[in-house]
Parts: sequence; structure tokens; C-alpha cells
Amino acid sequence: MLGLQVDFLPFDESEWTIDAREAANRIIAGKPKLVLIGGSFIVFPHNLRALRKACDEVGALLAYDGSHVLGLIAGGQFQDPLREGADVLFGSTHKSFFGPQGGLVVTNREDLFSRMGENFTWRVADNAHWHRIAATAQALLEMKAFGQAYAKQVVRNAQALGRELEKRDLPVKFAHRGYTKSHQVHLLESGLMKRWNTNPNDWSVVLEKNDIIVDSVARIGTNEVTRMGAKESQMGELADLILGATKGDDVRAGVSALRKNLTMGYVFPR
Repeated sequence: MLGLQVDFLPFDESEWTIDAREAANRIIAGKPKLVLIGGSFIVFPHNLRALRKACDEVGALLAYDGSHVLGLIAGGQFQDPLREGADVLFGSTHKSFFGPQGGLVVTNREDLFSRMGENFTWRVADNAHWHRIAATAQALLEMKAFGQAYAKQVVRNAQALGRELEKRDLPVKFAHRGYTKSHQVHLLESGLMKRWNTNPNDWSVVLEKNDIIVDSVARIGTNEVTRMGAKESQMGELADLILGATKGDDVRAGVSALRKNLTMGYVFPR
């Protein structure tokens, strides 16, 4: 649509990260103006320092799309893109960052901040929605106060859920790397078909009917259940409910009971 020439960086699917050495070589060879790192399936940090070095060599900007992991970044988990070499960090305020729908763009560079300000209003956005701005401000205050504890627990819960699902014969990817370093747990699509004779989309429909909301690509997130107050000790119970639904059981009562036993956390008292 914009007439941009786009190339893709080499990716190591076994480690689920950008192949930093090959990516650096491609950056140097291609001499792009912008290198953008990000993804919807993001379980492990990327080697930004290696990419920063290559970007410096050709004068490219390095941007990081932290939409899915912004809450973890704010809480000091996963990785620290700006300090690791990114010029710009942007992302959603409604995924692992527990705010309303919207986004943030941040940078440590005054020149980029000024340029973005000049090109943003009337070109990218034109209206201010103050109710969302107020809600985002509240989320920022809570993230500042509780973000470290929240982000750490999100990752712990995700790793614990990966282990518990694997124990129940629900195949989880990246066991050799501890399953995840983010909020996401990825199930093995071929394993679901082989062991349970289902595909990710049909599996998600079955879980949704039992009040367990996942997406249609075998990706489970622990950010919301952590915000509800869950700890590692509840991940076994959650895995049991997922297993029961996978087998065809009606586990809605169990899901409701688990939810009632949780107390919303990482918020200011009323």
C-alpha cells in the first residue's frame, strides 16, 4: 500500500528467535532504512545488540514492536529493547499490559521524538479519546507500582502451565528452552492432531464452550489469569480443566469455581 520494499529477517524456528548472525549479514547487505522486530508469536527475547551493531553499520533505525510483551517489558521481564539497542519501542496497551485498547510509542532519542510528533497528529491520528487516556494513565500508575511483581508472576505461571500441560499429554513447544520466557505457551499443532485428533481451531472452540478462552492457533496466555490473582499453584488446576475440556467433559463449573477462588491483584485498593 505504501510502496515500500520489504524483506524478512532469517528466523530460527527451533529456538523461535531471529537468527542474529544471518540477520546481521542481511541488514549489512540490504542496507535498509528501518529494521522492525516483533511478532504475535513471541516466547523468547531477540538478540537486539547484534542487530544494533549491523544497523549502525548501514545507518538504519531499529524499531521493536512490543505489542504482546509490553507489560512484561514495563515490569522488567523478557527484555529491555531501548537499552538493548532499539531506537523506538511501540506496542499495545491491552495485551500483557493491562490497560484499555490503544498503544504507546516511546524512544530515548529526542530527535526521533520530535519527528514523530510532527508527523503524528492529523496524519496518523486526529482525535483524543480522553476516557481511554485516563484509563491508560491508571494502568500506567498500577504498572509502576506493581509491574515488577506482576510481570515476574506472569512468566512463572506460563512456565508452570507449560509443565503441567505436558504432564497431561498436551504437547507444548520449546520444552528444551523451558517452554517460554513470556506470557505465551504454544501447543504443538501436530501433537494435538496425533494425540487428540483435533486441530487448534476446533480445540479453541471446545475450550471456549467451557469458558476457557484461547485463540485458534494453539496459543495460551497467562497474563489475564495472573491479573486475576493466579499463582503457579493454580496452573495444575487450570491444566486439569483444559485437559477435561479436550476430552469432551463439561468443565464450566470447575472454571467458575477456580475464578471465584481468585482475587484480583496488582491494583490499588478501593
